[in-house]
Amino acid sequence: MKFRNKFRFLIITLFLTIVFPIYVNAQYSDNKSSNRFGEGWSVNLSAGLTSFFGDLSVYDDNIPKKFSEESDIGGGIIISKKISNTFSLSGQILYGGLKGTKETSDIYFIGSVIESSFVGFVNLTQIFFPGNPNRKLNAYGTLGIGLGSVKSKLYDLKTDSLIKEFGYGTKTIETIIPLGARFAYSLNNSFDLTFDISIRRIDTDKLDTQIGNNNRDYFSYFAFGITYNLFSSKYSDVRYIRSTKTEPRLNFLPKKKYKRKR
Repeated sequence: MKFRNKFRFLIITLFLTIVFPIYVNAQYSDNKSSNRFGEGWSVNLSAGLTSFFGDLSVYDDNIPKKFSEESDIGGGIIISKKISNTFSLSGQILYGGLKGTKETSDIYFIGSVIESSFVGFVNLTQIFFPGNPNRKLNAYGTLGIGLGSVKSKLYDLKTDSLIKEFGYGTKTIETIIPLGARFAYSLNNSFDLTFDISIRRIDTDKLDTQIGNNNRDYFSYFAFGITYNLFSSKYSDVRYIRSTKTEPRLNFLPKKKYKRKR
């Protein structure tokens, strides 16, 4: 896919990612609350494992082996803007190492991917249980679109000699579609603990330098992280508490003075 077509696809998907959750929120939420541009921002840092799924992955059904033999260290940063109680829009940068070995063919590969993507977070807990926006634990569904720079090298298992490589010399930019879930536990108005799990489809079958039965390669990301909610003390009431109707106080009425009886 050419870069121009990838960019067009990125914009269309981002538009759908924004519009659908806003429509869902309108169906489930009947409260009117102001949402200023300066409120609802957060930064998330995460670290975990990236695992490869493709022609050179042989432990797809064995989770312990998958993590030990076909996974590497990954990490990322996410900057998010809370649009409503049910939807946030985020920009993410993710780095992950990739590897896989196929002993029957005496080959193995080592690679990496750097991803930049837009991701929408839909608060599923709030949608199905809308009564309490201030709960401690929330589950989110995530969907996005992005671009990734991929590099990988294929080696001979016996001699460690380089056989071929992909993404070196010329930049290789591929479309990436991240799909997953997040669980977030609120420590206080400022910090949340997060656990992310996602599968990320990449628009190439050469992530492991091999062209085989898989039309597209995948990699997963399992990570723990921490979120810092910016301006939490200033905007906590607006961001975390739904607006409720209250009776106005008549502060302009003078206070009655009572004389003590002697």
